[in-house]
Amino acid sequence: KTLLHAALNELDSWLEWKKSESTTNPLVPQELKQSIEQDVQKNQEKIEAWREKIDAIDNRVKLGTTYIELVGKYAELMVDVARNVGGIWSHLLNLKANALENIEAKLRQAAQNKPSMQAALEKLDTAKQEIGQARINIENAKNEYKKVVLPGWPLIQFAKGNNLLKFALGDLDGAHAKLNEAFNLMTRGNQQ
Repeated sequence: KTLLHAALNELDSWLEWKKSESTTNPLVPQELKQSIEQDVQKNQEKIEAWREKIDAIDNRVKLGTTYIELVGKYAELMVDVARNVGGIWSHLLNLKANALENIEAKLRQAAQNKPSMQAALEKLDTAKQEIGQARINIENAKNEYKKVVLPGWPLIQFAKGNNLLKFALGDLDGAHAKLNEAFNLMTRGNQQ
């Protein structure tokens, strides 16, 4: 019983940490913060119910079955956390895409209608395409993270979302490199 209560204490502390991590991050949108808070509250209520169930254990058979049930409930909790973490990661990559999109627009405005800037404009075109592809991958990742639920295959959906975000990050890194190249061409005036 002591071990099970210790596991519940650990889960409760972990939930509080995840809630605090999201609520104190100014980059996390309010709707995602509210979703996380609701999930944490729902799971903390489950933890309290489990504490009562553990206190009522009076033999080894009940202890064993309660332990097995608790492992299953732990999986439910992990699914909620994974879904919320995926939402945060998607949002943060969207912010990066927004920043790169703003830089691309400013550089394009500076290079527009200047024949000597053709090579820089080509780099900006490539960057814009990569940002667009990243946005598609981010949106697809968000959709995969929404599927991280039980019953189902939450770990597979979470892995799919993670892979899509990796592709998006690669696209954004490529766009960033092209923006740097365009900037260098524009500042040096070297259009070779």
